Amino acid sequence: MKKYLLVISLVFITGTFFTSCYKHNIPPNDDITEFLELQISETFTFQSFTNLETSIQLSSTKSTGMEILQIYDGHPANGGKLILTGAANEQGVFNLPIRIASRLTEVYIAKLSSSGQNEYVAVPVNGSVIEFSFAGTKSGKSVDTWCDCSPIDYLPNNYNDDLEINSGETYCVAAGDFVHIKKLEMSSGGTLNVCGTAVIDKFYGGNSGQYIGGYISVSPDGDVTVKDKGMPHDIDVYGSLDFTTKKANITGTLHNYGDVSSTVEIDVNGTIINDGSFTTSDKFELKQNGSLINNCQFYVTINTLNPLGGSDQDFKQEGSFTNNGYLKVDDKLELKGSGNEKTTLGDGSLIDCGEFKIEGDVVGPLESGSQSQITAEDDSETKSASDISGYVDLWVKNNNDIDPNDGNKGNNVTYHAYTVTAPDCGENVAPVLNGPFQIGGLVNESITPYVVTATGTETIDYNATNLPAGLSFNSTNHTITGTPTSAGTYEIDLSASNFMGDDSETLFLIVTQPTEPPVISSTLTASATVNQSFNYTVLATGTGPITYGAGNLPVGLSFNSSNHQITGSPEAAGIYTIVLSATNDGGTTTEPLTLTVGTPPSISSPLTASGTAGDQFVTYTLTAEGSPDITYSASNLPDGLTYNPND
Repeated sequence: MKKYLLVISLVFITGTFFTSCYKHNIPPNDDITEFLELQISETFTFQSFTNLETSIQLSSTKSTGMEILQIYDGHPANGGKLILTGAANEQGVFNLPIRIASRLTEVYIAKLSSSGQNEYVAVPVNGSVIEFSFAGTKSGKSVDTWCDCSPIDYLPNNYNDDLEINSGETYCVAAGDFVHIKKLEMSSGGTLNVCGTAVIDKFYGGNSGQYIGGYISVSPDGDVTVKDKGMPHDIDVYGSLDFTTKKANITGTLHNYGDVSSTVEIDVNGTIINDGSFTTSDKFELKQNGSLINNCQFYVTINTLNPLGGSDQDFKQEGSFTNNGYLKVDDKLELKGSGNEKTTLGDGSLIDCGEFKIEGDVVGPLESGSQSQITAEDDSETKSASDISGYVDLWVKNNNDIDPNDGNKGNNVTYHAYTVTAPDCGENVAPVLNGPFQIGGLVNESITPYVVTATGTETIDYNATNLPAGLSFNSTNHTITGTPTSAGTYEIDLSASNFMGDDSETLFLIVTQPTEPPVISSTLTASATVNQSFNYTVLATGTGPITYGAGNLPVGLSFNSSNHQITGSPEAAGIYTIVLSATNDGGTTTEPLTLTVGTPPSISSPLTASGTAGDQFVTYTLTAEGSPDITYSASNLPDGLTYNPND
């Protein structure tokens, strides 16, 4: 019976096998005549995987809110795939196991915070553990720290379409990527961070000259080209910005720390703050509602001067203009604004132009000894409505004139009385913290205020964390002050950052218990004899090193600080008060030493006397001269005689 059951089972299995070969009724390929004809492509490889551990330390602070970690197999902005998501444990450590492709040499870690303070870094794969710390010095490389976007908000490389950014939304262009935005429609509260290259054809609403709001940030490695004739948003430029194709009407705030260039006319109805290099090869007009603050170098390079007379100005000012740096206008400059729209010149500032025409108010620096200058290569003029005050020097070169030279001139306005050299604001650089990075302090005593300083391009933001109890940091004057309450060695984290980068150092604060002043232990009375050798050693107990001193010494005595001894032969008798001192880090202790200096006694009573045996001896009194007190004695007396030292 068992034999029959076995045969039936084998038949059933064989039938099932052949049936599965013809699933979905797909007929077999009759062209394959031999099994050896089934071949695998030479390019096919099996992908191997590696099991690793993770050890990722988050910051100890809770100010960033709940934090989630994501690990990608590539740059998330360039299609990197999510491998693992999780949260840290109670100690702030993310240590989940992970399985990655063996070919990977680095992974990308995203730290996503509920507060919006997100961070992305690339971390190398070394050994069997992926290690990184967001709390301390970062061993990985930063990934678009300027472009703080979640992975889904990066525009894909070679993006070529319209873009709408609503209030509260942020989009980023990753470093190395290129995007072509045909029309940018960004609401107030929207943000576009550019770390790569972006070409913007048109701004929605920009043509009408209105200010819409929204914010664009161009990183130090970023580049933005604007073709539209409107700029209705605020923009910070740390890299480069180029205006091309159509006249640019700036209605927002443009703050330049990098390089701005333009091949088209620029009208300013908003605000330009220039802390970098700004160059335009077409006319520049500052409208009455606009403002310009130039703290660096500003160039207008077009040549529109008409020798036969004309109305074009390379640089025309009607709005508020402050020049703290260098303005170079190849040809014609007109300063027309007055009142709140005046021109203000900072100390050391220079305007260099082909010719100038001043019709408005110009106010130079007011402090004595300050200098500012406006120079021209050709005939220039100051109109009757002009008012120039402060320390301003006007210089028309090449034997040309200022004609007419009308209007009001203050007492400190001069004509080629000095030469101002074109200011050089230098390149923007990241901060570098200055030392020292080790200081000391005493328990329950105020430390010497420590000012955190750095070299680099202003404005620099400073911070100091991990302070011991009793100390605090003032971010306004970037100073650490206070009174430490416990002894120990403390590691204070210092940081300085600006738009170009940041720097961090550890300040070691060594706090010790305060030292007690020494106690003088040598005897405080001594005696000496006139013209005889005297020696006294000053002694003290306490924390060393201890230095000693002795003052108010009588003539003939001196003090040796090396062995702290008073030696010599006093020349006059008397009672002297010598001031002894002992000093250490805890302070100075003084005590008076009373020194009595006397003269040797000389016996003044007769040295001969007579008496009769058996008869009462006439009393003999021993006398002597000397100081201070004299002690008397008599010895070798004959039988029957006694000596009383008290009589």
